[in-house]
Amino acid sequence: MPDSNSVDLLLLRHGIAERRVNGLDHPDRALTDRGRLRTRTVVRQLRQLGIEADVLLSSPYRRALETAQEAVRAGLAPSFQIAEPLAPGGDPWPVLRGLKGSCLLVGHEPDLGDLASALIGARPGGCACAKRGSVICVGALISTIRVGWRICRCCSGHGFCFPAPSKLLFSRSGGW
Repeated sequence: MPDSNSVDLLLLRHGIAERRVNGLDHPDRALTDRGRLRTRTVVRQLRQLGIEADVLLSSPYRRALETAQEAVRAGLAPSFQIAEPLAPGGDPWPVLRGLKGSCLLVGHEPDLGDLASALIGARPGGCACAKRGSVICVGALISTIRVGWRICRCCSGHGFCFPAPSKLLFSRSGGW
């Protein structure tokens, strides 16, 4: 990828994880079988679209690490690194400094939605559209997004979300 001061940023929420115990979160909650399957589907479809990240950074929580591993297996990135600030409640802004090319961040809601909202100038909490095992692309130039992608109100004109309950088409000029 040519040198640039811009970043194509993909925000991938971890897949469906085991239930919380007594309503409490725990960093060791693993992906369920359904979560692993859905994650594989999403990352394979991203790869089929020709999407490939130069850098993949993941929350240190097990469910995010397992999601990152699925992304690497699908060929979305050559490897991944753990980024502590991507843990729930962390401050992801320091992670963004110095990123170039195409970058995939694996993390949690509401953090990823809040980050996407801030990056596109939406109101805080306005981009909480990431279901477990889904991706938000911010600033990505995609030539054709196939059926199954949708534009959420907050991302309109700035990015897209996948998978989506609606069946809309979205296209932009350019390419990865």
